[in-house]
Amino acid sequence: MNMRIGLLVCVVGLLGSTSLWSDDVDTGHRVPEDPPTLTIGDPAPKLDIQHWLAATDQQDTPVGAFMDGTVYIVEFWGTWCPPCITEIPHLAKLQQRYGHESLRLISVSDEPLEAVQAFLDREVPDAGGQTYRDLTSVFSITTDPDRSVHRDYVDAAKGLGVPIAFMVGKTQRIEWVGHPGLIDAPLESVMRGDWDRETFAVEFKQKQDVLAAVRKLSIFRQRNAERPEEVLRAIDEEFAKFEGSDQPELQMLHAFRVQMLIKLKRSDEVERVVREMLDSPKQSIETIGLAVSILFQIPPDVNIDRASLAQRALQRLQDAMPSDQFADMPVAMQRLADTRKTMMMVQLHQLAGQNDQAVTLLKKELDKGLDSQMREAVNQLLQQISDHESER
Repeated sequence: MNMRIGLLVCVVGLLGSTSLWSDDVDTGHRVPEDPPTLTIGDPAPKLDIQHWLAATDQQDTPVGAFMDGTVYIVEFWGTWCPPCITEIPHLAKLQQRYGHESLRLISVSDEPLEAVQAFLDREVPDAGGQTYRDLTSVFSITTDPDRSVHRDYVDAAKGLGVPIAFMVGKTQRIEWVGHPGLIDAPLESVMRGDWDRETFAVEFKQKQDVLAAVRKLSIFRQRNAERPEEVLRAIDEEFAKFEGSDQPELQMLHAFRVQMLIKLKRSDEVERVVREMLDSPKQSIETIGLAVSILFQIPPDVNIDRASLAQRALQRLQDAMPSDQFADMPVAMQRLADTRKTMMMVQLHQLAGQNDQAVTLLKKELDKGLDSQMREAVNQLLQQISDHESER
């Protein structure tokens, strides 16, 4: 996604965000109009991957067909994607926990081979010189520049971006699809043999229906970029189909709506939509985070009361509870998400003209056990606030 907010406050994958300005809802590639379909319980498609970058003999054999009795995780990622990189240690621990006889983990990029090789040679922050090639040596790193596997899995399942993981069970069928940070509990259940595939299939179908609507409207707005009124009518029609649904992905349609209203120079309605998103009674931290990311991306020449909206967002973030899925994430992921929530609140305080509160939050973060990159980012933001204050 072409995000216009800084990485420090970016909540992609952990608190939910979307770009108002990208032509696509994925990673800059066009959304296929008629991708194959893939859902829970379907046979897993063959992995026709171009490049396998194995670091060990155990992971040297490419997986074409899946074998009965082994569980596979096929995870899609990118070297440009911070949440994907954050997931790498978690994935390595999963592979080590279950061993290669029980679990085969395959991470698939769609970038040129040279880009992935260069990434693997980078050092892992705060890891004593360990490289990403070392860290990922326990599982299979691959890249598939022709995106055939991405089409067979991510596009077919109506996925919107990366990271996204597909669990292939012991009978070669898709058991689970979702953010890899949420995979631990389903994986344990599949390994034990008590996974309720049918119940999850119903839940996933509801999500797929929403994601299909988001994809449909993404294509429609691409083709009708100069006819924003038509796009708004199409958005209203899709919302009507999901009346009463609490699927957080519906918030993506609000992002499309805001984009069209900005094109029509209807600032009052832009503010109303953002405020309604923040005031919705069925809100989790993740969905509020998505609303806030939309607020951050509204161009400065759009006349809205940013300070008031920022203050309301702060109230909602302080009161909101994480979703059940968020609570199931590994502790390290929850800790990272909590830090990113704090960084989001810092920027909201700045937007509201409350720099003192922003500085207080940042100094509290420095008292925590941040990694070197995050600590550097916090210090840089403190310096930026100080410089801004001295210029006033």
